[in-house]
Amino acid sequence: MRIVIFHLVLYFLVLISYQAHAIRVPGLYEAEVFVDDQSVSSRERAMESAMKLVLVKLTGDRNADTRLELRPVISQAGDYVQQYRYLEPEIAQPLAGLDDQLPIIIRFDETNLNNALRNLGIQVWGRERPSTLVWIAKQDESYRDIIQPETFPEVFSEIEGRAKERGIVLINPLFDLQDNSALRPSDIWGEFHFSVKNASQRYYPDIILTGKIEAPIPGIWEGQWTVYLGDSIEQFSTEGSYLEAVLREGVDGLSDIIANNYSTTIMADVGTVLLQIVDIITVEQYAKVLKYFESLSPVTEVEVLEITPGQIDFKIHAHGGATAIIQAINFGRVLEAVGNSQNMYRILP
Repeated sequence: MRIVIFHLVLYFLVLISYQAHAIRVPGLYEAEVFVDDQSVSSRERAMESAMKLVLVKLTGDRNADTRLELRPVISQAGDYVQQYRYLEPEIAQPLAGLDDQLPIIIRFDETNLNNALRNLGIQVWGRERPSTLVWIAKQDESYRDIIQPETFPEVFSEIEGRAKERGIVLINPLFDLQDNSALRPSDIWGEFHFSVKNASQRYYPDIILTGKIEAPIPGIWEGQWTVYLGDSIEQFSTEGSYLEAVLREGVDGLSDIIANNYSTTIMADVGTVLLQIVDIITVEQYAKVLKYFESLSPVTEVEVLEITPGQIDFKIHAHGGATAIIQAINFGRVLEAVGNSQNMYRILP
């Protein structure tokens, strides 16, 4: 009977379209760089430059391009190119000093690049990554204010640009009446952790970042940053002659903390984990869970062990084993743990 049900389910799978809702970082295997012309030599240099940018996103290491073990991958970047295309200068990302150069987007083959890094024993961060909600307060001679995209677009452009380069997910608050009443600039400046967490609850972020930005003396900018990771808090400071540099360093500090605390290797040995999904009622729900598991970066194989009324037992093979799978699930918005179990989940509404 179970075999018949299983084949019926497989039949219906081909009729069902599915879209995963996990937080997956797009564009990890591509980068935009600039060339002087469309010659082969310029394109080859661009491929190496793009590979350096991609390796930063994949490893979580801002200095990945300087690591000796990665030099062969960088020097042979062309071997891993899947696609490249030139852009018209007017639709490219604006970059100071490069107005006369031609932008090119280079995409590398995920499978081939992953295999190369696996052979080198390099830790690579999967696509499933935590989301970070950002609150930043700025102080000048007259007042403090929580900066918003509408009033400080250059600040958010700098932050979001660097976050994209580091491969992390940022969430901007709505800055509506609820936000304005729940969090004041003095709450960020005074590091009132309860107020920050309370105002952030509505967004369900994995991480919260707050920043205090000021120029105590002309020409010197300082940033004090606080990162909330569950029940723990990490803090760091940045300083520079330009506001943009301080903001970029703030994102870099955040990215380093995220990588150190959350990155798992999709290049680790393959392990297995048994998971039970309960409250499964429809074929559509089954299809959603199966496709979701298959979409996770560490996963190499998904087995259906048993189907019983309201429950399906899976055996999942993945680089990094149970640790990698459970972390990826926690970063998604598809499944939630039942009670304190690490092996039993249900579909989120």
